[in-house]
Amino acid sequence: MSLLNIRGLSVTFDTLQGPFKAIEGIDLDVKELDTLAIVGESGCGKSVLGHAAMRLLDDIAAVKGSVVYRGREVYSMSREELLEMRGKAVSLVPQSPSASFNPVIRIGKQITELIEKAGVAHGGEAEQRALTYLERVGFSDPQAIFDSYPHRNHWLA
Repeated sequence: MSLLNIRGLSVTFDTLQGPFKAIEGIDLDVKELDTLAIVGESGCGKSVLGHAAMRLLDDIAAVKGSVVYRGREVYSMSREELLEMRGKAVSLVPQSPSASFNPVIRIGKQITELIEKAGVAHGGEAEQRALTYLERVGFSDPQAIFDSYPHRNHWLA
């Protein structure tokens, strides 16, 4: 059985110039422990495919086709089921670093929320894990990053 099965996925956006078909007729299967890389030029539809597979385009695009995750049709899931799937089982890593963090929420709070939603740790333990992760990826002052807003990139210098 497939972990993820997509059949005939098409996404169309309404524009002032008329409908724009961003992706059309995508079929793919991902089995447990498989790795899938989606590669292409900027603007070819990679992010649209990811957003559509996670049902993140409901209000802004017409989506057709089928997206089945662990035997369940994603476009039939309730809001609560979607939040559970997105928070614990499926994630989307944006291609653009500027789209990765909410610019008005401190970095530490955002990382801590992810750790808590994943059920890994809560409260102070989640904050400590966030600091440890920041240190592991090479930041010399994890606390400064933890306390910073994403748009405050003075720590990159």
